[in-house]
Amino acid sequence: MARKQQALSPTDKGTGEELPCIALGDSPLDKIIFPSVVIHRAMDEDGIPLRLKKSKLAFDVGGSLQSHEDAEKGHSYAVMKLTLKAMATEMQSGAEMVSIALTCLGYFRCDKSHDQDAVNSYLDGNHEEFARRGVDKIYPAAVLEFDRLVRQTGLPSMNLSPSPPSKIQVQLERIAAKAPQKSARKRSPAVKKATASS
Repeated sequence: MARKQQALSPTDKGTGEELPCIALGDSPLDKIIFPSVVIHRAMDEDGIPLRLKKSKLAFDVGGSLQSHEDAEKGHSYAVMKLTLKAMATEMQSGAEMVSIALTCLGYFRCDKSHDQDAVNSYLDGNHEEFARRGVDKIYPAAVLEFDRLVRQTGLPSMNLSPSPPSKIQVQLERIAAKAPQKSARKRSPAVKKATASS
């Protein structure tokens, strides 16, 4: 009795060897972007930024993790978002002088064999482990960009370490997979048949 051969993976390019699937936990970092920067400065009555005096600097970082599907590229992604915030308050009055918030997104490209539902299921049970790995990958780049913004506003350098803090709260945001949309069928206009008059 002949053995039934399995269909070859489309990624093996006809070599006859099925290529291994990349585990979700090992999804490579595809890109890092900085979609949002918000800077607030205290102004005087004429709308001129107040001169910075002796200030106390505070720093905070938080994040979230969610799935994303790119239909054009045919890939699903695990997306890590980090938000870095700094605030300078005047020593004497405690008034806020400057605040900076930077959003950083890291896209981890999943294997084509994993759809968005599979990514969601994996993150449901492993988001803390994936978050630690994700933070280690994108935090150094986020700190470099954040430090540049801090200097740009005239604040003293915060000398942030490229190594992430020991505890960064990363929330899991569940994004439901989009149902495939059915293409609408074009209806041809009705043609009224002429009837012959008697």
